[in-house]
Amino acid sequence: MKNIIRGLFIILFTLFLSLVIFDGQMFLISGTSMFPTLSHGDSCFSINKFFGDEIAIYREDVAIIDIEDQKLVKRVVGVPGDNVIIIAGSLIVNGERLDIPLVFDHTEGIFEIKLGENEYFVLGDNRPVSYDSRTFGPIKRENIKGKVVLKWRSPISI
Repeated sequence: MKNIIRGLFIILFTLFLSLVIFDGQMFLISGTSMFPTLSHGDSCFSINKFFGDEIAIYREDVAIIDIEDQKLVKRVVGVPGDNVIIIAGSLIVNGERLDIPLVFDHTEGIFEIKLGENEYFVLGDNRPVSYDSRTFGPIKRENIKGKVVLKWRSPISI
């Protein structure tokens, strides 16, 4: 009972924040592309604006993106102007190896891209099963619908 009350409080509190301040959204995670950062059945809250101004998106942020009419959760690994190279499981950004905690290093072959203005490169933390920029390419800022700022294990099982 205590977990149900706690879950309802979190949901109501995030809905209040979402409507009043942040232009935010709640999501229920389905799938394993962001494991172990987010697990199947987790919930998260994302924000896109803070008092009307669009929030900044930085490298290593976890973001909600909209690609081909699907909402996906991915980690931003490249921001405008970055040179991103993936080789033998290593992620190299602007000549330096990026060691993102909890990321499974698995990428076959060599991938290299120079991001243009307003372009972002996103990957799932569980790369072997992730549908991400390696497949659909870089995304524009308008495809980023929010930055994940809060996550919790949902009391509702999916």
